[in-house]
Amino acid sequence: MRRAAVSVAVILVVIVGVALRGDGGDLQLPPRTVAAEFGSSVGAAAREPLVEAERIAAAIEEPLRLVRHFQRTSEPFPDPLGDALIRSGADLVLSLQPRTRSGAPIPWRDWAETTEDDELGQQLVRIAQDIARRGGVHSVTFHHEPESGQGPFGEAVDYVAAFRNVVAIMRPHGPAELEFSWLATSFGFEREPDDARAAPRYYPRSDVVDWIGVDAYNWFGCRTDTPGEWRRPREVLGSFLAFAGQHPDAKVMIAEIASTEDPADPERKGAWIDDLTNTLRDPALSRVEVVLWFHGPDPDSDRCDWWIDSSPAATAAIRDLAASLRAIPTPVD
Repeated sequence: MRRAAVSVAVILVVIVGVALRGDGGDLQLPPRTVAAEFGSSVGAAAREPLVEAERIAAAIEEPLRLVRHFQRTSEPFPDPLGDALIRSGADLVLSLQPRTRSGAPIPWRDWAETTEDDELGQQLVRIAQDIARRGGVHSVTFHHEPESGQGPFGEAVDYVAAFRNVVAIMRPHGPAELEFSWLATSFGFEREPDDARAAPRYYPRSDVVDWIGVDAYNWFGCRTDTPGEWRRPREVLGSFLAFAGQHPDAKVMIAEIASTEDPADPERKGAWIDDLTNTLRDPALSRVEVVLWFHGPDPDSDRCDWWIDSSPAATAAIRDLAASLRAIPTPVD
């Protein structure tokens, strides 16, 4: 989802799609055999992001371990919100936005051509060094959802070159364990290959990508430019999962996922989350290692109800989802 500044999201990591029956419970699968992390992100549209982080922790009945965080490349790391989140014990899934302090876009070609001796390169070096000193970062992505951010930034070829150069500059100065994620929208994976907004055109190749991720939503027409039908989790994730299956060396993340409510059925969002939980129990989805639920208002529509606790059914289902992802059954001798 595009946003002007910091946002809150829950990240799910998912792999190759499997045909499952039913609508949230008619095919019950055993618990996962590989643990995954559940997290969230608190958005700029939320009035008090730290209060919202506490609200999420209360809903899942445990502290947040992963939080999606958005920060401009021109800002020192961590910014005040990032600092507070790290001090709370969370690791950041850090999205670097290529903008000046005033919010002006910095073209991808500039990032592709910068060096450590230039101003932009120095920004990247400082961020990497600060991550090494401070810690608290799960992974870093450069300009999430690039297929939605053309225009002033450039074309796919510019983004690929920029991403690769950003990694080349940051990696030597960051901690040895620093990992990089590439994140696109579910719509981007559904587009025809010759469409300029097709996500695979922006893939910078696996040698610089540790995590492949997606931002995926069941919109139910809550925004005028989105699908009007109710789409199940495997429908919104299917094209992404097929792409992830073509890149087996990368770990898989759902960097944002959420469903809006159905005004005619207060139980339907909860059932959607249960469907997601059940889908992720399939052994074929064991590459899913991170799940982040987008918690907050939509920046473009007040009809999209992404809140983690938007209904009692949603709250109960989110709690079950978080517990299911972490659960590893004890082997029986």
